[in-house]
This record gives sequence, structure tokens and C-alpha cells, in this order.
Amino acid sequence: MVFNLPVLDLLFAFLFLVPGFLAYRIGRYYGKITVQSDSFNKTAYDDITAPKNREKRTAEIIEALAEQLDHEPETVIGNLVGIDVLERVPTPGSGTYIRNHRTEDNFYTPDEDGYLEQLKEEITRLLLDIREQERTQKLTAADGGSEENVPSIRVVAADAIDISPDEVVYALTGTLEFITEIPEPEDDEEIELDNPVERMNNFDSVVKAIIAHDGINRGRNYEPMGWRNVANRYTLTQRAAAIEDNHSMSDFS
Repeated sequence: MVFNLPVLDLLFAFLFLVPGFLAYRIGRYYGKITVQSDSFNKTAYDDITAPKNREKRTAEIIEALAEQLDHEPETVIGNLVGIDVLERVPTPGSGTYIRNHRTEDNFYTPDEDGYLEQLKEEITRLLLDIREQERTQKLTAADGGSEENVPSIRVVAADAIDISPDEVVYALTGTLEFITEIPEPEDDEEIELDNPVERMNNFDSVVKAIIAHDGINRGRNYEPMGWRNVANRYTLTQRAAAIEDNHSMSDFS
């Protein structure tokens, strides 16, 4: 294919100036790059460092750049990786962790201190909410009243994990079958869990379904607790850092 001179100039500008411009814009968002010079065995080298607080999660980059982009931010991030402006920071460990959304605590394995205690607390809060709703409904019925169009927490929980309502307590504990077996809060007793990770997975699905249901008002404070993926993080590549640090780029802002 033969290109005339203006087309070649345009291609040159795209291939060489656009990555520089993107590096500049990303650099403006990330902040100044630190370049340290040193020598070893009489050989000089540059150690381009990116402090940890300059690593940005995908959501943070999208939030910062979304209004400036005409394309989907995720696509742009992928393109920036492809042209060596951004690089993904390696994910530590297995790439997953356990998140308690109520306490905002993270656990990287179920063996960590505090995991089992928090899981018991969250499940107990849910079971007490179920019991209190059912007690209220029984008292209302005994007084000749009725609570119309009030969905049952137990039924929503059962539907979330495809079991019958009578199996909910066992699905969440693995040791108890009846709601009456849940210790009273003032008794200072703990429920026992069989296979805690399986119970957590059930609890996580159940609570998400309860929260998503418009007709349920939770009587107690409990939030999802389960496995989550570590967020992708990105930082400037050494090439982009060098472009940002080299002030040959004019101010494009």
C-alpha cells in the first residue's frame, strides 16, 4: 500500500505523539514520577520508582478519566496497557480474599484470627432477625391482625440458595435445625458452625438476596460476607514514566 506524505505524517503523529499524550494525561493524574540516579560497577542506571500510593485501582482510573473519554473506560485501560503506558500490578496471593462488608475487615484465609468469630456474629444476627420477624408475625396473628404483603425473610433466604424454608437454619449453621435453638443475645453464647466456609457461602448469597428484595426491612445490621476478587491495580510503565519526566511534552491540558 502506498501512502502520500500527509498520511505518513498523520501515522507518525499517532504512533509517537498519542502514547506520549496519554502518558502525560495519566501522569498528571498519578502525580510526579521519582527518578533516582545511581551507579554500580561504574555503570550508571536510572531506577524509575513508583511509590505504592501511586498504584490505582481500575475503578479509581475510570472515575478520574471517564468524563474525558469517548470510549468505554475499560477498553481505554486495555489499550493503554497495549501501547505500554500502563501496566497491571501483580496481584498478591491467590487473587481472592474474604470481605466482611459490615466491619470492613478482610481475611485472606479462613484460618486467620477473627474470621470464625465474625462469621458466627453475622450469621447469628441474620438468624435473630428471622426469629424476631416470625415472633412479631405470630403476635400480630394472635391479636387478630395481619401483616399484608410483608415478605418472609426465611422464604427469601431459602429461595436464594434453592432450599426449603425449613432448611434455612441448618444451611447457615450445619449444627442447628430450628430457629428456637439460636442463643438469646443476653445469654452470651455462640452458635457452632460445621464447615464454616460452606456456611459463609450460603450466608453471603442469602444476605445479598435479602438486601436486593425491596419489601424487606432488616431489623438487625448484617451485611454480605464472602469471597471477593482482589481489584486490578495499574501503574505507569517505565516508558510512560520517562515520557512524563521528560518535559519535551508541551502542556496538553
